Amino acid sequence: MDWKSRSQGYRGTAKEGFTIRKISAPSAVDLTLEDFWSSAGTNRATILDSLYGSQQGWNNGTDYQFLLDFKPGEFSVTVSQGNTELWNTTVADGSYRYGQYGFYNFSQKNVTYSGFTQTGGQVVNNIPEPVPMLLVGLGLLNCLLFRRRKSQ
Repeated sequence: MDWKSRSQGYRGTAKEGFTIRKISAPSAVDLTLEDFWSSAGTNRATILDSLYGSQQGWNNGTDYQFLLDFKPGEFSVTVSQGNTELWNTTVADGSYRYGQYGFYNFSQKNVTYSGFTQTGGQVVNNIPEPVPMLLVGLGLLNCLLFRRRKSQ
């Protein structure tokens, strides 16, 4: 899930608002920043759902609540500010058999995450080995790309 505070052009156009994308690539080295950035998607990043528009972006210094409800084959994301629901979506996709979720911040250096809880369900410990390795690879790729961008 990507949430942009405002529309930006960097590696393609990233629209203000929410995007849920499915990333599919043979390996982490096949991914580019456009795969994570562009609101149009790429041949490696399929947009599963989105909500774009004026007033859909996040605001500095504001607390938001995220709820992720994962079930094999579908997941729901709800974003709220206090009692106001900003986005509520359910994505059905059979490729999501295991519940893993990560946070990635490209431009929010002062963001703080807190209050994580897990309720219900069963913790799955038999995650196929390539999945954690892909996540580690994506993290390393991001570090390299960010470092390269800073040095230019």
